[in-house]
Amino acid sequence: MLVRIFYYLAKLFRSLPKTKTLKLLDMNATFFVPVNNHYICDDLIDISKQNREPELYQ
Repeated sequence: MLVRIFYYLAKLFRSLPKTKTLKLLDMNATFFVPVNNHYICDDLIDISKQNREPELYQ
């Protein structure tokens, strides 16, 4: 029973997107995000909204 549950969980994780694409200024970048790690996704969202390290964009 437990093996079946892990089988379906693995199948679900494989179907989720593994990359995140950002558009910043006039550039596009695609990042590999392992198993949709929410820490990395939050960082990428902050970068795309230019909230992280604002002095970098000036």
